[in-house]
Amino acid sequence: MLENLIASITKRMCDIANIKKVYFDEVDDGFVSPSIFIPTAEQAPQGDTLTSFRFDTALYFKVFANTTKEAVKLAENITTQISKHKNIINILNEDGSNTGETFRLKSISCKKADTGIAQIYVRFQTVFAFDVDTSPNAAQIVWNTGIK
Repeated sequence: MLENLIASITKRMCDIANIKKVYFDEVDDGFVSPSIFIPTAEQAPQGDTLTSFRFDTALYFKVFANTTKEAVKLAENITTQISKHKNIINILNEDGSNTGETFRLKSISCKKADTGIAQIYVRFQTVFAFDVDTSPNAAQIVWNTGIK
């Protein structure tokens, strides 16, 4: 599920900035500009309810362009357009089609990172149900205490 959410965010960013090249894990030697680098997600598990747990996820996307000014302009446009739509992202299937479901980013911001590079910080939360425990609960146990 996390991969679908990250892919959905990335697709939205690429559509906004008209970016065609996306890098995963490492940037190639002859990288294309403009492009986006997808980082490894940072996840912090948090308690949620008695039946679910939550992850607070942070991503630090890198936007590459020929100049720093271009990179920052692309990152600002991406941040503004997503913010204008209440930070809501459409969730995509693996084939890129829309699932009809959405999720909301908790926050999005951008800043200059290096020469020709801007950084977009994205944060969101996901909630998952705990695995069902198959051990019997107290109501299912027949107590034999030996009392007569």
